[in-house]
Amino acid sequence: MDDKNVKKLKIPGFVSKLGIVFVLIALVILWSCLSSAFFTVNNMLLIVKQVSMYSILCVGMTFVLITGGIDLSVGSIVALAAVFAAHYCSGDYLETPLIVPIAIAVFIGLGCGLINGICIAYGNIPPFIMTMCMMLAARGAAYVYTNAKAIFNLNPDFVNISNGFLGRTYTEEKLIENYGIPYMVFYFAAAVLIGIVILHFTTYGRRIYAIGGNKVAASSTSI
Repeated sequence: MDDKNVKKLKIPGFVSKLGIVFVLIALVILWSCLSSAFFTVNNMLLIVKQVSMYSILCVGMTFVLITGGIDLSVGSIVALAAVFAAHYCSGDYLETPLIVPIAIAVFIGLGCGLINGICIAYGNIPPFIMTMCMMLAARGAAYVYTNAKAIFNLNPDFVNISNGFLGRTYTEEKLIENYGIPYMVFYFAAAVLIGIVILHFTTYGRRIYAIGGNKVAASSTSI
C-alpha cells in the first residue's frame, strides 16, 4: 500500500478522535461572537468549576464502565445527598459543624450505592434496570424531602467548599482583583489521582479490568 492510501486511512481515524475537539472550538467561537461576556476569565473559571463536578462523577463512572456495567442513578443520588446536606447546614441547623452535612451526604451516597450493588450482585437484577429504579426513587425522594422547593440561606462556609476559589482577592469596591483557582479543580485532580492509583497500582484495580475483560474467566479465578 502506497503512502497516499495510508494517509487516506489515517484521516478518518484522526477526525473521529479529535472531531469533538473541533466541535468544542466551534462552540466557543460561536458563543464568544454572540456574547461579549462569554470568553472572559471569570466565565471560563465558572465553566471549569462546573465541569470539574461532573468530571469527579466521571472518575467513579469509569470504574463501572470498565466492568461492563452502567449506572443511571448517579445524578439523582447526588441530588438526594445534596438536599439532605443543604438542609442540615441551613435554617435551624445553620451553626451545625460542617462535618455533619458532609457525613450525611457521604452516607446517603454509600447507602444508595450499596443497595445498587447488593441488588445487582446478589439479586441478579440487570444494572440498567436497578440503577434506573434507584434514579427514579432518589429523585422522587429529593423532591418529596424539599417539597419541590429550593433551600436557601446555607452556611457560607459550606457553600465555600464547592464555590470557593484559592487565591481570589477583591478590591475595596468588592471587584475581583485576582481570580484564583476554583477549589473544585483540586478536588477533581485528587479524584483522578486516586482513580489512577486504584486502577493501575492495586489488586482491586486489576480485578476490575479482569471483570470487564471476561466475566466468566474472572469468576473462574474466584474474582
